[in-house]
Amino acid sequence: MGECLRFGWASPKRRARAITALLPAVSEWLRDWGLNWADTPILAEDTDGKSWDVPVRRYGLRTPHGEVVVAAADARLSALGARLADVPFEPGNDIAASVAKEALQALARGVGRLLAPDTFCETVEEYSRWPAWLGEQWGSSRLRIGLKDMELKLLLDRSALEALCPLRSAVMEGLAARGAAVDQAPLGVEAVLPFGSVPASALSGLSVGDVLVSERLLNAGVQLRVARGQVVAHGRLHRRGRRLCISIEAENPGMELS
Repeated sequence: MGECLRFGWASPKRRARAITALLPAVSEWLRDWGLNWADTPILAEDTDGKSWDVPVRRYGLRTPHGEVVVAAADARLSALGARLADVPFEPGNDIAASVAKEALQALARGVGRLLAPDTFCETVEEYSRWPAWLGEQWGSSRLRIGLKDMELKLLLDRSALEALCPLRSAVMEGLAARGAAVDQAPLGVEAVLPFGSVPASALSGLSVGDVLVSERLLNAGVQLRVARGQVVAHGRLHRRGRRLCISIEAENPGMELS
């Protein structure tokens, strides 16, 4: 594709999400061509490296959101075409080979439309070699489609995988309003009651049992404060049962929590 390859392995969870996203397109292709799934997992990661060493046919489709490659072993492709065309299987049968080629190209187009539904991507090319991005170190995904008597290869490059399965952390959601975010935050509150003044000598000689008499009345005004001494309101102390309470008489309009 002429692009600079970047190292980066796709996580197992992301590859599993890709399989889920691809399943509808693959299932539709199977129904359209009258094919049946195998008894083994029908769409799964391809971990069998040996099967990549046999001669294969590769058909690739490039979209604005990534590249797709569909491949099948040469030895099985004619048999697939013969079954699809309902003709006897004979090595070198041009009709069977043509039908099989069209089937693989149709699969590539179906996945391509999944990647770029608003873009017309119909040109499928036959590749003479595997794409440079095939290695897992480039963030690509290798899948296999199990059919009744054969399997196909489905390859996605890094861009295609990212289009199918965007990183969840990259999806930005609306932030809560600042007020709503801090409404339930716990704040320490203290009521401050100025005591008055006493001689310095009285403080220096304090001992257990001494009594200091305040200049303030019991119902004197108090300040309601939060952290860092910010005054949020003014009020008066009262008793409610066994607890103290404060009746608010004035707010502090200049107070701002930050």
